[in-house]
Amino acid sequence: MKIDSEKFGNLNFFYYLYPLNWVHPTLDVYSSQALYFMSLNVITASAGSGKTFRLTTEYLKLSLTKSPSYFTRILGITFTNKAANEMKENILKELDLIVKNPDKSNQLEHLKDLPEFGGDVKKVREKAALVQRNILLSYHDFSLTTIDSFFQRIIRAFFRDLGLASNFDVELNSDQVVSDALNHYLKKMKADDPLMQIISNIQEDLIRDAKSPNYKNELKKLSREIFKEHKLPDTRKNKDRLKEIKSELYQYVKTADETFEIFKDEARKILEKYNLEPHDFSGKGRSFVNYLIRREAAVAYEIPTGSTWLKALESVEVWYAKSAPQSTIDQIVACSNELQPLMQNIQEHLLKTKENYLSNVAIIKSFNSFEAISYLKAIVRDYIKENNLFLLGETYEMLKDFLKETDSPLVYERIGNRYNHIFVDEFQDTSRYQYDNIRPLISENMASGDSNLVVGDIKQAIYRFRNGDWRMLKYDVHEDFQDIIQDSLRHNWRSDKDILNFNNDLFKFLPEKLSTALDLKIGESMPEWSQMKESKAIREIYSDAEQQYPSKGNEKSGYVQLEFFDLKGSKKEDLEAQLFRRMEGELLDLEKRGFRPGQIAMLTRTRTEGRKLIEWLTDMQAKYPESKIFEFFSEEVLSIGDSPAVETVVSLMKLVLLGKSNQRYKQLLLLQFSHFSKKAGLSNPLHKDEDGLFIKTSSNIPKELDDLISTGISQGIKGLFSSIVSYLGLGREDLKKHFYYLAAFADEIDEYSKKNGDDLSGYLKYWEEDGREKNVEPPSSPDKISIMTVHKSKGLAFDVVFMPFAGVDLMPKNDTIIWVKDDRFTDDDEKAQMFPITASSTAPQSRFKSEYWTEVMYNWLDQLNVFYVGCTRPRNALFIYAYGKEDKESSLIPFLKAFAKNKLIPMPVPPNEHEEIEVYSFVENPRKNLVPKSSEASTNKTITLENYNSAQQLPQIKTTEIKAGIASAEAGDRTAIEEGLLMHRILELVIRKSDLPKALLQVIEEGHMAENEYDEWKSRIQAAFGLDPVANWFEDGIEVLNERDILLPDGRRYRPDRVVLKGTKAIVIDYKTGRPYAHYQKQMGVYCAVLHEMGYDETEAWLFYTDAMKTEKVN
Repeated sequence: MKIDSEKFGNLNFFYYLYPLNWVHPTLDVYSSQALYFMSLNVITASAGSGKTFRLTTEYLKLSLTKSPSYFTRILGITFTNKAANEMKENILKELDLIVKNPDKSNQLEHLKDLPEFGGDVKKVREKAALVQRNILLSYHDFSLTTIDSFFQRIIRAFFRDLGLASNFDVELNSDQVVSDALNHYLKKMKADDPLMQIISNIQEDLIRDAKSPNYKNELKKLSREIFKEHKLPDTRKNKDRLKEIKSELYQYVKTADETFEIFKDEARKILEKYNLEPHDFSGKGRSFVNYLIRREAAVAYEIPTGSTWLKALESVEVWYAKSAPQSTIDQIVACSNELQPLMQNIQEHLLKTKENYLSNVAIIKSFNSFEAISYLKAIVRDYIKENNLFLLGETYEMLKDFLKETDSPLVYERIGNRYNHIFVDEFQDTSRYQYDNIRPLISENMASGDSNLVVGDIKQAIYRFRNGDWRMLKYDVHEDFQDIIQDSLRHNWRSDKDILNFNNDLFKFLPEKLSTALDLKIGESMPEWSQMKESKAIREIYSDAEQQYPSKGNEKSGYVQLEFFDLKGSKKEDLEAQLFRRMEGELLDLEKRGFRPGQIAMLTRTRTEGRKLIEWLTDMQAKYPESKIFEFFSEEVLSIGDSPAVETVVSLMKLVLLGKSNQRYKQLLLLQFSHFSKKAGLSNPLHKDEDGLFIKTSSNIPKELDDLISTGISQGIKGLFSSIVSYLGLGREDLKKHFYYLAAFADEIDEYSKKNGDDLSGYLKYWEEDGREKNVEPPSSPDKISIMTVHKSKGLAFDVVFMPFAGVDLMPKNDTIIWVKDDRFTDDDEKAQMFPITASSTAPQSRFKSEYWTEVMYNWLDQLNVFYVGCTRPRNALFIYAYGKEDKESSLIPFLKAFAKNKLIPMPVPPNEHEEIEVYSFVENPRKNLVPKSSEASTNKTITLENYNSAQQLPQIKTTEIKAGIASAEAGDRTAIEEGLLMHRILELVIRKSDLPKALLQVIEEGHMAENEYDEWKSRIQAAFGLDPVANWFEDGIEVLNERDILLPDGRRYRPDRVVLKGTKAIVIDYKTGRPYAHYQKQMGVYCAVLHEMGYDETEAWLFYTDAMKTEKVN
């Protein structure tokens, strides 16, 4: 039973809140409209459509219409910790508003008319208070989590059944495990190891293709295939059969090449017989004869489609030029009687063998990679087993078959909870293995009469490279479940109307044009394409792209600008320079109009593009020192090696390792050290000569530096790092911008040392291969431009968005690996051999053209989706820039330009700009709408590392009890008491409610809480403020003494946690954890007596148990 909810809009999705036989009262139980609730609800939610609001609504409906503890029966699943924390925060915030400020709650209207409440707001508020309290008291059962975390719980619950050790460690970073496993294996690899020959073959392939012969990088790249969700053939188990297949492939290619060479020899003999040369024919050097004679066998298969060749097959008249001597024409005509039949034979041979030939070449080209992948998989598996590791990426493959054979009640029993309802957010990013694992749990719920909810948008499916598979949402879920209720969120609550209308037009135009172009491109080589469901995918996916604008204010607002750079004959660097000049002007204009940098985001597709922006913005900061608009922040694009301060430290480490024994290398390293020192802003790191230039010899370097070079090796890596930081003075205030890089570098050194010991040589090798590319993730900043990839921006919104590199190539890269099945080596289709091939230009002419063109379609959709996500991030303004050739049909540029010319308004280009620049806007006189809605930045929290000392300890918390309780506790390991102590520490730092963000950031900086816990703890503390009478203790306008000593004349000293003063009234509060003790009452009585002695006529005492979220008044 599939039901389209648009026909039943008045139901407002009340259906799945009730028992199986409940029917909405407005419907006739016997009518075709009667809804039953053993269902899976599928909601499609386009960008900005209020998906988070809807999820909150549905969660509250369930939790408020059942028992106060029913929230423990709801499992909410999403894909990031940030999204999970946001869901928790939204639910707790709404509960708090319903209880304390119902007029400000947006959810109350959706809840009060439920049958359980009958429009009585008071009943809703009473129930909300009960649910809120139960959530706070049983916070660990508030199950809104990531899909990885949930299935890790199952893995740990069934570790014995799955054959795992009880103390296994989950490893999140598969790239690091691969690197470690590979390095470990290569160190002990023997000369006769089969992998040695494979590596040698791979190096030869790299050199042949004019690539870097760094085989390690190639192996790491190939290792990504072992984490993809498909069964990989094990080449080690059937080596002999594969050897035979490889020989067959080579033999076929060799025979075809030899046959072609024989044809060429025959053609030469015919030409010699008639005393003719290739240049005697029409076209001379470009003649069809030259085309044949000079063609290498490997590219002979281009001949059958050559236009000159095809004309020559049909008519001898095109063989000669009209101006040629008659004697030459006569010889050519005579020659044609023998050469033309030979050409027909060549044509038939090439057409007959082309598909198999190109297929064999494709397989042979990747055969070394094919063999290497199996060895890499075995190497990684052995390594993680030896080290008792468990890769997060293996979770779903391991559980897939196990959960099929395991009853859901047993699963729930083992993990300690029974979930009646499962909500899955961002369902379009679900992988096939993830879906296979969660499907039986959903099926069990439906069989029990309970409903489930999945929310997604295929237009935002941009994680295929992480196994995300949008086909689960588009096809599988509808095939696997019968009782589906579908709904779509149609309104956009994020973007101003002109931006919304621009996107409506753009994403109606692009999918149609891209689909048409694909149909033409693919249909030429694969006529059956039009009958395949993939051919309709892009059009169908974007059929619901149009959104409606709700009545929410100024319907004329918003700004969109689209620019093209096609400077004919210009280099890419020149186009980028022109692009940055245009962006420079736009940013300065935005600053004049009142925009702040924190309202702006620059979105890229790759980290490389992000680094270009960072380099340019850094130059702009130097050019405009008085301006703030060029200040930027990125937690994704930056790597440890991007800091010249870190590179300075590394160059000194190299000096310590190598400079003592090799004077020539020492001099080179000193020059490198000098270069990075100056770049980092260090003054005079070396002596200067009389001309003020840095020294050119190593004989007169400072003694302290020379001593460090001589003795540093004995200090170990960590000791050497500390000495170098101290020597260079890298903790200075003016070097603050390097602190986070240095801190990340120190962490990396520490991690390496724990695994590998004090091996400086090994570390520097690791640094060059992997270490320098590790991400630096400094805390976000509230008033700086955010630079991030579109993938990172998903789910976020910004007032102003720049997309500087929109001219993306739509085709897959030539080295993209496509797995294909070849049934030529078996009579059993089920046993067809799998091979990896690359997406080369000849793939569409091979027997694997279906797989190739399917990958092309997927890649076009990927790129369109990334562009869609980027275009739907802005609230107020969108700037899009595209540079490159308009006639490159595999680029997005010609499609964008066609849209601009068809739908947009051309704008005048400033007189000082190049005439080849084209500027378009969505409306006439658009700049009047370019006004900031507010000056608040998009991000609302920041941590600033104010100083850096390589030996510094985390700041100590004053209270001994707290320090002991939470110093080493991590989010998933804290006990209730430890969490209570952490809340105690946070509340110590809060004078009034508005201080909470600052207090949380301080606790993070102290090391007692991870940054990704910020949102969760903010929600929990805000919920605590809702307890009676906690809110009164933190309101504005009161005088507060927090953790302050009270010293009496007789020398007695008292230190209550918090004292609130209101005129002559004093309220004393102490934070406690654990069980109540009688002496607490006595202690609070002493505090009240002391306050009375101080002149406060009225005193009141409260105990706040922060682990149990309970208050107690002391009489």
